[in-house]
Order: sequence, then C-alpha cells, then structure tokens
Amino acid sequence: MEKQYIWVINLNFPTMKRASIACLLLILFVKTATAQSARVNVVIVNAKAFSGNIYLFDPNAPFNPVKRGAASISLNKGTTGSGTIGIKQPGPVNLDLIYSIEGKAAKDNITYTLFLTPGDDLTLRVDLGKKTNNITVTGKGSNNNQPDILALTNIFSGNEFADDKTPARAIAVIDKQQKLNKDLLNNYIAKYKPSDDFIKFSQMNAVFYAPVKYFFIKAKNLDPSRNYGPWQKAQDSLFTNIKNNAVGLTPKFKDEVVAAILTTNTPQIKLRGPANLNNDAALVAYNYTYLVSFFTERENERLWMEESANPAAFYKELYHTSVTNGKKLYTDEQRSLLREHIINRYFSGKTAEYLYYEWLKENLYRSNYKNITLIFDRFKQRYPTSKYIAEFTGPINEIVKKQTQALNDKMVFVANNGTKLNTLKDVLALTKGKTVFVDMWGTWCSPCREEIEKDSGPLRAYFKGKGVDFLYIANHDVAHEKEWKKLIAYYHMEGLHILANDKLDRDIMTKVKSSGYPTYFIIKKDGTFQKSKAQYPIDLQALTKELELASR
Repeated sequence: MEKQYIWVINLNFPTMKRASIACLLLILFVKTATAQSARVNVVIVNAKAFSGNIYLFDPNAPFNPVKRGAASISLNKGTTGSGTIGIKQPGPVNLDLIYSIEGKAAKDNITYTLFLTPGDDLTLRVDLGKKTNNITVTGKGSNNNQPDILALTNIFSGNEFADDKTPARAIAVIDKQQKLNKDLLNNYIAKYKPSDDFIKFSQMNAVFYAPVKYFFIKAKNLDPSRNYGPWQKAQDSLFTNIKNNAVGLTPKFKDEVVAAILTTNTPQIKLRGPANLNNDAALVAYNYTYLVSFFTERENERLWMEESANPAAFYKELYHTSVTNGKKLYTDEQRSLLREHIINRYFSGKTAEYLYYEWLKENLYRSNYKNITLIFDRFKQRYPTSKYIAEFTGPINEIVKKQTQALNDKMVFVANNGTKLNTLKDVLALTKGKTVFVDMWGTWCSPCREEIEKDSGPLRAYFKGKGVDFLYIANHDVAHEKEWKKLIAYYHMEGLHILANDKLDRDIMTKVKSSGYPTYFIIKKDGTFQKSKAQYPIDLQALTKELELASR
C-alpha cells in the first residue's frame, strides 16, 4: 500500500528569491500581498519515514533571509502541515522541497516552478519512488502548471564560457536555448490551453531570456584584459534589439508583448549602458527584473573602476565638477550613493521604484547604514504612495535609534588607536595571558558588518565571565577613524579595538595565512594563535566549541 504524506498550503504574500534551508524548504515568489489566496496540496508517496519542515518566507524580501511573519511546520510520518501566504495577482511561485528519508545520509531536493492565480486549488503528487517524471499536477489551475513547462527554466552557470576570448560560443548556446524555449512554450499553449495571464507572463519571460543570460555571462566571467569590444558589441545588440526575441512566439498576445517591450521612457544617456532598458510593462517577467538588477550592480562596479582609471571624466560626468571637489563628494558618500546615480540615469517610473526597493533591501541585508536614512527619505519623496514604504519604516526607525548610541567604557581603544603597532607580536604583547577572539574587519566590508551585527553580540554574551576577551582590528580604515568609532558604538562592539596600519594588517594576514575579510583567529593564554575554523559565514556553534577548548 502506498504511503502518503500530505501538505496543505494556503498561499498568501508577494515576490522573493530562493533560499536553502535544511530538511524541507518552501520558498514562494509572488508580487504583492492581499487576502486573496491559492491553495496547493502536496502529496508525497513512496517515501519511507519521510520527514522535514516547511518554511513560508516573506516573498517580498529577495535579499533578506529573515523569516518575517513566516510559518514553520514540521512534517513527520503520518502528519499534515499547513500554512498561509497571500497573493494579489497571478504570478510565479518557486516550490523547493528539501527532505530526508530514513536510511539516507544526504538530503534530497526537488524544485518546482508554479504559476498561481488567486482561487487556484492545485494538488501536486510527488512520487519519491521515481527518479524522473515524478510529479503530476491536478486541480484548478493545473493547465498553468504541468511538468512540461519546467523545461523553460533552463539554467547554466556561465562558468563554462569563462575562458572564451569572444562571445560566439555563448551566443550560439543562448540562441539555441531561446529557440527551444519558444517552441516549448508554443507547444505547451497548444496542448494545455493555459490562462491568458500565464501566456503573457511566459511570453515576456521568453523575450528577455537571451539578454539576461548573455549579460550575466559577460558581467560575471569576462576578464577586462581580454578583447572587450566584441563582448560589448554583442551586448549592445541584444539590448537594442530585444523586440526581435518575440519572433516565433505564438500569435496570441504577441503584439501586446511586443508593444510592451517597445515602451520606454529612458532619456538620452552619456554614460555607457543600454538605451532602451527601462520598461515598466516588463516588470511582470522575472527575467527582466534579474536583467535590470544585474545591470545596476555591474554598472556600479564598472564605475568604481572608471573612477580609478579616468577620474577627471568620471567626476565631471557624475558631479559636474573638478577631481578635487568630486573626490570629496565621492569619499563622503563612500560609494554608497553611486547606485542612486545609476538608477536615476537609466530608469524611471515603476522600474526605478523597483530598483530603489531592491537597493534598500540590499543595504539592509548588508548592514550598510551610512546613507540609508537619506536614501529612504528621497525614496519617500519620489514615491510617496509606494507600497514598499511601510516595509522599510520599522527597520529604518530602528537604525536611526541605534545611530544615537554612544561609546562606553567597555569599548577600549589601544593607545593612538593602535596605529603605532606594526606586527602580530605587538598585538600578542597586549593580550598576554588571555584567551582572545580576534575579528579582522573593516567599516567598508559588507560581510564583516553582517557578521558583527548578527553574531558579535550573542557570542560576547555567551562568553561573559568565562575567560574569553574580544579584540576587533579594523583594516584599511586609518582614513576613516570617525566612521570606525561610529560603527563600534552602533554595533555595541564591547572589547579591545585597534585601527591597523598597513604593516600590521599585512603581518597578521600573512602569519594567520588569510587573504580576505572578515578573518577570525584565536589567541591562547600561552601566546600561541590559530586561525579559526569557523570563517565567514560564521558557524556560531562550531566557533563556540572552538573558543571553549582554547580557553581551558
């Protein structure tokens, strides 16, 4: 007799990106939230001692792994789990099953992309006894969700083109898949008669498939020292001829899709970039949102390099001023407002609003708070009725509150801020007879700030009174003393602090055999030291055990 485990999930929320979590993970991508819902029933069959968990995430948090308002449901043999998340309009949902079966050491994974409409009532039957074709979909909305459509989610890393001198091979692979996607979509439409919303959404995604794949490959893998011209020329061609990608689509809605693609409010631009990339109508397509997100991130990186290579042109274009004045503005911003220049230069309307939203999310996720209140204030002025304002108000109010925190007597600064120390031996002299956890960080380092905000407080609290001291060494920050001390107060970093000069930084990193930040190492009472095994991202449990052993 077939063993069955049933999950009943009432969907109720907006768009997010996929995350990985042990056991069973459900990640949902939708666009906006209301009380309207779709129902998904997942039936697991042929699974001996199946177990796992369901996590329902806020799908409007693509950069934020925090489970705000989420439900966590354990699933064991013979149980039924349920949770709710709301949808306002038809949109994509990514369902990811990570599960355990008795007798197997490793967890298994099944991903299924759904297209849900309010009122849908789907049943997914997952046969874990089969390796392929193991999902069947029935119920209201099943015409939008048959397994045939999974072939359209083709993904390749782009690493396979990393050594190519020209874009020819990458373009050939992308073109082949683009044509296959169109044929698969047309065949699917003819066979299953999906909804009009599904057709328009899928056609828009098909149109933006080639540009986003090519741009990702070029931006991720192209070494600037190679022949840049052909790669850039191919990209320009893709951006300016996106409408040609609609050729071969089924006639239904094709004209509407093409009209949406041709809609643009982008002004003439001087900085290098796509002239027709702004497209509010295309925001329904995740390939388009990926494309504009990739573009703003990579353009940000390109401008960093251009500032170093051609400062006069850079500052004239960006700030309409001299190198001297421009450099001061740029330093004050610490590059954090450069993304705003890019968004305002290339985008407008709903597309710009979406990119502001993602940028604010990214700043929150990366604990980058230097200008976030300024950015948010300008966002509210520009988009006073934005649905995103409520989401940011609470977190940013908390940031403002923490920015008023002052240094206290438990935040101890070495004489001259430690800038006279040149070797690890000098540091060891300060910590003689103590067990010390050392955090090599920088105010400019996003992963460093993330880890300090997340783990520093809990780690210090755990070891309070247990014979472990904390030393924070800031690197490449001698010119940022004011910002350094502000962040120490902001993150409440109680412990000993050193502002390392370049000699000290190089000596420590050489001796602990590390090259990136954050780097963690442990000094023992006898003056010996060891690089921590719990490097970024910190495994807090493993680090705790490591420090406990070192302090004995």
